[in-house]
Amino acid sequence: KTPIPNLDSFRVAFSPLTTAQSSSQSSSQSIWDEDNNCNDDDMTIHRIQPVHASFHATFSTMAREYLYVLPLMTKSANNEQECERRNEYLQTAKIAQLLLQQVLGIEVDYYGISAGKIKTRDTLCKLDRADVWLYDRNGQAIFQPESQQRLNEDGSDVVPGFGSSWKRHCNDQQQRHLQEQEASSTQGAYAYSSCMVFRVRSNRFLRRMMRKLVNSVLQEASLLLDEEEPACFSSLDGNDDWKQRWKQRLELKDRSNCQPAPPAGLCLWRVYT
Repeated sequence: KTPIPNLDSFRVAFSPLTTAQSSSQSSSQSIWDEDNNCNDDDMTIHRIQPVHASFHATFSTMAREYLYVLPLMTKSANNEQECERRNEYLQTAKIAQLLLQQVLGIEVDYYGISAGKIKTRDTLCKLDRADVWLYDRNGQAIFQPESQQRLNEDGSDVVPGFGSSWKRHCNDQQQRHLQEQEASSTQGAYAYSSCMVFRVRSNRFLRRMMRKLVNSVLQEASLLLDEEEPACFSSLDGNDDWKQRWKQRLELKDRSNCQPAPPAGLCLWRVYT
């Protein structure tokens, strides 16, 4: 079965290597307990694939693909405030998508959104896919890449089954909050209103690169929303210099101005060998 992120806890979810299933539950459990030395509060492993002894997780792959799941919480409010917040999320997703499109298919130096000592010859990477999706609490994709819309007029998920899983998670979380609210007599509980998902594929990823990519793109999108009128983002005749903002930030190769997004939303979706 196609794995999906662990939406019950939004922990790190790994889906290693290929679509083959693990050979047995007992061998998977043994690897989990002994080699990973962690518990199910830290990460979720969906599949395990045996490889040749010469296989190297970094240098034996052609590309890898990550998801980053970002649940967006809002405090219970009236419909007008909720609609306003939803429009803000929608604008952010649209701008983030346009910023990412400027680096697709070209080699770019991602040193500025990496971490740790560089052990390779260079820090050039080439993204060939960078999608931003936005879901509402009912599991409907209210924003998805245009190319995907053309290919899937019925409205597909960022990965199979994601929308229904997100909807189920929101319903469960809402029930828990209602119970907590009744028990404590408090008002205005926070609840998940939307979910933004990044899906990125690259020939290589530097350390912390995916999480810093998400954070830095959202920073630039938020700054643009503060600085510019919303109309300028949809105008075909306007100045498009703002679309280069994130790429220009990468070119500075400055590590000091970007922290990684939290690890809990990260999922290694696929490795290409």
